[in-house]
Amino acid sequence: FGSSSLKVLWFRSLMAARATQAILVLALCSTLPCGCTPIASASQASSCSGHKRVNKQHDHCLLQFATAPTATKESAWPSLESPSASNPSEPAAPGPFEKPFYLHIPKCGSSFATVLAHHVCGSAIPDGVAVQEPSSFFANYEAQCPKSKFGRFESGHDPLPDGTPLHTVATMLREPRSRAMSGYEDGLHNCWWMKERASCMHFPSESCRGDVLLNGRWVRDPSVTDPVEYARCLENCTVNMLTGKLCDAKGEADVEAAVRKVDKLGFVGLTQEWNLSICLFHAKFGGPFLRSTTRNLRPGATKAVGSDDAKLQALTSQARGRLKSWPATGEMRVYDAAVDRFWREIEHYQISRESCQSQINAA
Repeated sequence: FGSSSLKVLWFRSLMAARATQAILVLALCSTLPCGCTPIASASQASSCSGHKRVNKQHDHCLLQFATAPTATKESAWPSLESPSASNPSEPAAPGPFEKPFYLHIPKCGSSFATVLAHHVCGSAIPDGVAVQEPSSFFANYEAQCPKSKFGRFESGHDPLPDGTPLHTVATMLREPRSRAMSGYEDGLHNCWWMKERASCMHFPSESCRGDVLLNGRWVRDPSVTDPVEYARCLENCTVNMLTGKLCDAKGEADVEAAVRKVDKLGFVGLTQEWNLSICLFHAKFGGPFLRSTTRNLRPGATKAVGSDDAKLQALTSQARGRLKSWPATGEMRVYDAAVDRFWREIEHYQISRESCQSQINAA
């Protein structure tokens, strides 16, 4: 062959090799999970928005291979000699969560304090103890389970201080509009200027100007008190608390820093997936599964009696409908990161709704 023919053959071989590599990259990246698993409910499946999370991880995978050194790419390929090399590793044996640091974001599930208390204190406290407030818990049980066993276990909603070892932090996160709705119903929780404007009262009952009394409970009227205005009052609550600021802090919120922290925390559960979150906690850290850890100690107003129920549902529906217009941009980015992490861990620890419910039933 002449030199020109050799060059053509060399070029064709190079192109074929690159095409083969591209096909292998696509095949490898396409196996990435989206964060939704076969056990996901219809609502969870819909939150994947047509498997957009697959596409995000797929694109990220392709970008990594496009920019990574050759050695990194080669080490990422599944081994042909070991068919199991590409399979997820077996879940690690659960180990205790040493000195957990409780980050309680408002309206994300104060009942989670019960899980932490039983995990840390073990048999030192009765199985049926339910923790509504850590301060009250220590008033009754500090002799049996001192504060020194925790990184932080306090009432209130203090943010995550700079320098806290992130692997010790345990928290629950909630879909932003759902969290805003809960705070709106709970006396405009944490939005002090709205509470003052609406003359909200804590005693003898939680009520604000324009509320409707239904079945002995005060309910917000969205035509009088705007739920979107409330949501905007605390629009960066989760971001703020993850970056060392109070929930209602004003000014620019560091969304990128908050998102980066989500995967580094010791435990992240989802309020909307409460039971699975508790099962995930036990899968990761062990400890007995107790009935007290699945109790909702602060349920919202969901039903009323007779004609009041129709009024309650109408007011609640109006408020939720209005909240759909709130973009919650920064908060949704943090929540999406938490959702991705949560379903990856559920899959890794091989938890199903059925196996989780079996643990609850046996408690």
